[in-house]
Amino acid sequence: MFLSMELPGGDKGVSLMANDLADDERFDPTCGYATASSERNRVDCAVQGVNRAIGKPPQKAFFGLFNQFRWPGTTGWEYWSDNYQLMLKHALLVAAELTVPLHVKMNVIDAVLAAAAASGITFEYDFASSVQTLNNPDFAYVNRQIEQGEYVVLTNVVMRQL
Repeated sequence: MFLSMELPGGDKGVSLMANDLADDERFDPTCGYATASSERNRVDCAVQGVNRAIGKPPQKAFFGLFNQFRWPGTTGWEYWSDNYQLMLKHALLVAAELTVPLHVKMNVIDAVLAAAAASGITFEYDFASSVQTLNNPDFAYVNRQIEQGEYVVLTNVVMRQL
């Protein structure tokens, strides 16, 4: 699984993308079902669970958080928000829940760095490494972007109580 925060382009806002999902070849977006033990289900549950957990009950943190990207090997959630501090916190907590690193595409890195500084979140980052063993052959496209330096990986993340 490759988890990233990025701006996909077009009319889409900043999104949290999970690509190269394992055992997702037979996913059918028209029925929307994923097995309970699948990486897709784990990601989708983590995104929604963290959204509820960091909200102020009975509200979620993001009213507008939509599963806009659903195809075999990918699930992605678009934030309908411009609150980068909250988006970064959410993305980092989802990554922690899934025990995977968070990658950031260069098209949002400046906003992420500013949000981190304003939130008291610290981290180091380095250029991401391409995925060597693919779960989904379509991820080769993202791998090419990784190899061109379009993604960084966040490491040594420290979040103060926000």
